[in-house]
Amino acid sequence: DAIIRRWTDLRQWNPADNGLLMVAPGTDNWTSAGAVLLRRIEGDFDVAVRFDPQRLDRPADGLNSSVYFQMELDDAGATQLSLIFEKLDSDVSEVLVQLSTDDGGPGRHYRRLGRIGASSVQGLRLARRGREITCIVLSETLGGEIIVGQGDVGDAPIDSDSTRIMVHTGGAGRESHVVWKSIEAHAERMIE
Repeated sequence: DAIIRRWTDLRQWNPADNGLLMVAPGTDNWTSAGAVLLRRIEGDFDVAVRFDPQRLDRPADGLNSSVYFQMELDDAGATQLSLIFEKLDSDVSEVLVQLSTDDGGPGRHYRRLGRIGASSVQGLRLARRGREITCIVLSETLGGEIIVGQGDVGDAPIDSDSTRIMVHTGGAGRESHVVWKSIEAHAERMIE
């Protein structure tokens, strides 16, 4: 845990899990189990997470169960870029790219950069060159790596503790289990 900090599911790493198992109990409010990368990222970057979504319970009506890879920029709007593998209450699964900002008013403002149906996902990847972010999903059922969305997000750094992996389960009495296999980060500058 020297380079990550976890919340909700703090179980000890078990080699038999073949990765870091995170279990997110379901709630009727938005909660998650997750971890943050304790490194500041500056300039261009390419960060990928690989995982095995062993169990994403079907969520309650109007909710979702999901695996998030999120980076928050250190800019005036605290811009959050989220690449999300989600199971909907209809039992359909998809990958969604979402950009959100805080302009000081009530709540955050959300904008979708892309969406694609995907029954199985093994990895999520965010790569920025200059101001342009490219959001990529790794899915064997889709034939490998697929670009889901792109957009201008600016060139602000990502603070330490602002690169997040999360597991969310929508609805009480449900549970999601995800084994995180790896996080691979390349950047112009990465600072402890």
